[in-house]
Amino acid sequence: MTDANASKRAAAFAAADLVPDGATIGFGTGSTFAFVLERFAQRMQQGFRVRGVATSVQTAEHAKRLGIPVLALDEVDGLDLAIDGADEVDPKKCLIKGGGGAHLRDRLVAVAARALLVLVGEGKL
Repeated sequence: MTDANASKRAAAFAAADLVPDGATIGFGTGSTFAFVLERFAQRMQQGFRVRGVATSVQTAEHAKRLGIPVLALDEVDGLDLAIDGADEVDPKKCLIKGGGGAHLRDRLVAVAARALLVLVGEGKL
């Protein structure tokens, strides 16, 4: 594992460990969020319960492969937390989200969440 991937994994695991048992989470998209799902799957082996609304088909499929329940946004009353990675952060620390395929779903999930946790790696600055 490269140093960049090791730091992404460490940040993602730390974020996943902040999620309380039984939470409904907004699942972000991308390589860093894949590590969040990995940690959720590990925690679920110890009885941890989590479910989520995915911001992309790719994330939904990955979560389902790991045995993590995925719901549609209209199936929940709200989200306890959304976790996603940054696309870019400017020198003033303003978050920039890209316009990829998950662009609209990113925003809908973020608005539905009580809090948003954004993971920012050094390469995103």
